[in-house]
Amino acid sequence: MAEPNRDASLSAALLHSGLITTEQLQDAERVMQGRKITLGAALVEAGVLTARQWSKVKEWIEVELENAPKQLGHYKLVKLLGAGGMGAVYLADDQLVRRQVAVKVLSRHFTQEREVVSRFKREARAAVQLRHLNLVPAYEVGEEGGLPYYVMELCEGEALDEILERESRLPVAQVLDIAIQAARGLGYAHAQGVLHRDVKPGNIFLTKEGIAKILDLGLVKNLYDLRQSFQTLGGTTLGTPNYISPEQAQGRPDLDGRTDQYSLGATMYHLLTGIIPFDDPAPGATLMKQVKEQLPDPRDLRPDVTPALVTVLARMMAKEPANRYPNMDELAKDLDRLRHRTSPAAKPLAPHLTSIAPRMASVALPRPGAKPAPAHSPYWWLVVAGALVGVFVAIAIALYLCLGK
Repeated sequence: MAEPNRDASLSAALLHSGLITTEQLQDAERVMQGRKITLGAALVEAGVLTARQWSKVKEWIEVELENAPKQLGHYKLVKLLGAGGMGAVYLADDQLVRRQVAVKVLSRHFTQEREVVSRFKREARAAVQLRHLNLVPAYEVGEEGGLPYYVMELCEGEALDEILERESRLPVAQVLDIAIQAARGLGYAHAQGVLHRDVKPGNIFLTKEGIAKILDLGLVKNLYDLRQSFQTLGGTTLGTPNYISPEQAQGRPDLDGRTDQYSLGATMYHLLTGIIPFDDPAPGATLMKQVKEQLPDPRDLRPDVTPALVTVLARMMAKEPANRYPNMDELAKDLDRLRHRTSPAAKPLAPHLTSIAPRMASVALPRPGAKPAPAHSPYWWLVVAGALVGVFVAIAIALYLCLGK
């Protein structure tokens, strides 16, 4: 028989990790209705996960649940908020100052790996030093019973991915306001030598007061998540495929703040159109699209997007970092110009450099949240060949991760 509390914890962990969407979870819950069936069996039956994937994820998360600490220093852990390959996040009571906080704990799987522990502590300490209105602050770094942890502000509001699940897309003015705030927060972090590397709707929190705050800045990325993150042969950790920069997708080591700029642009595109940029069931194919393909002009999906906004978005999402804004401060200024309905300083990129495809002559607008139908092309065979290559890349990554353990 299904265990409601355990299933609820597993659901939260799966959603937090990005392995499944809210819609997929709802599909599994429909399969479970009126039946004595576990969440895992329902996910497999609904075709969301394979039996092997579920077995691996369940084992990983249950180790965290069964070995979850009750107390870390003066923080009493109340409940699991989410979990991923590198650790878990808990709601906790700070018994010293009488407030609720979020506590992220490194997984026990990694406590014996010195390099991972050292990096977790080093980057958490760096996060504690960052203080900006648009960054979720980290209060403290500690260790209890061999478990490193750090403590963050518990914000009231919603992550943008949760808002998108409900609203499909956001008003243009609100998207500009969120992007300006995110750019300012990221620009401050970059000035302190900290990159995010995984900017996406799920890592931008909107408070009840309308303040956008960046989550998980500069922290250890999940190396072993089955969908959310990847690790190249050279050891470079990549972010979420749908929002990742082309240079990250290629595993290039020379990353700078412009990689976060690209991901913020991809996030803006999703917020504006309701369409996930460069989406494909095969993660390897998604990575290839980030490097090679252009996005549909957002005006084809949403007529109230201005040409000036398309110019800024194309600059942010240029395939080569050299063609993007030099820094987040310059980007924020142009976004603010758009908010005040003045022309951006950036000029349109040459057609062969832009990441935005030419406008379609006539378009049937999709319903909010729907994915655009693929455009027919005389070069359809190139698309098929690219998809096949993407499948082979995904298989190679999977084999490397499985056989490398």
